[in-house]
Amino acid sequence: MDDLGRNPMKKLRGLLRRGTGATQPAQPTVHVACFGKHPGWDDHMDHLGFDTAHLIQVWQSLYQDGVRANLDRGSWEKELTADRRLPGFDHAFLWWTDETIDLGSMWASRDNKGRSDYPMIACLSAERAGLDWVCAEGSKVIQDLQRECEASQGSEGVIDAVGSAQAGLREALQGSIASISEEDAAGAIERIAELPPFAEDPEQFVRFVYHIERECGLGIVHGRASSAMKLAPNAQHLRVPALVERTIDSLRLWVLAVRALAPERSIFVCRAQGRDWVDITVGTPGTDEVFALLATTTAIPVVTAIPYDIEEQDRSRILAMAGRTLG
Repeated sequence: MDDLGRNPMKKLRGLLRRGTGATQPAQPTVHVACFGKHPGWDDHMDHLGFDTAHLIQVWQSLYQDGVRANLDRGSWEKELTADRRLPGFDHAFLWWTDETIDLGSMWASRDNKGRSDYPMIACLSAERAGLDWVCAEGSKVIQDLQRECEASQGSEGVIDAVGSAQAGLREALQGSIASISEEDAAGAIERIAELPPFAEDPEQFVRFVYHIERECGLGIVHGRASSAMKLAPNAQHLRVPALVERTIDSLRLWVLAVRALAPERSIFVCRAQGRDWVDITVGTPGTDEVFALLATTTAIPVVTAIPYDIEEQDRSRILAMAGRTLG
């Protein structure tokens, strides 16, 4: 096995064995981590900021089960011709799991030997801090951290940048604790229905909700509980229009909308910079879901373009979610 940095799975086992011995504190927390390839290391960089079991699991899902598995299989080269594949990673992601929200960036990078197959990933992980705080405070911090990592050719600069990012976020979080509240996703469906292309073409909105209900087992199809409820695997991927230009706003809108439909599920949303679509995973992303991140819409279309044969009772019910009627 090649060197993936100091193996964080050993640390994960230690964290799980240690436990807390008491009820977890209720106050919000935030951690910043980096992993992947960087010129400051000869191979996979040492994992920085892996202070929680959750962050180690983020690494496992995105990097090990996602990027590495696809590279080992040659999936992107074998299954996607050049015109159906993005040139490399340049993505932002938002991941909501229970009380933890992760915000991060993935970009093309290389190690000190010039090998560039793997990306570098910077991520903040906040518990009980609220979606609005993560998006408002975290977005600029992650962007600045990426720029500092790209500008640095040595490991020291990266280590210092991660430490500074974490210290700044913790200070900001401490000063904001009194104003943090839970994000209400109840109106998210109505909000996305008011944006193009849904506002001009409500049928696209119907297709989105129908798809997520049918494929992810999240709702009622044809007047009865969806059979996908029992058949859907751990994770389901779908691609949707970005809706708005600013990436962080797009990710926030979509994570809230899907959260409204699936309040008990992990929601991972990711957008390639400069592209007009968003990739969503309902469940924990893995090999297939990370594969999709480098596929263009020629390979994986948005679900709103799929011409489903939808019964009128389902169409009427879905439109009612957005306060509309058949017309």
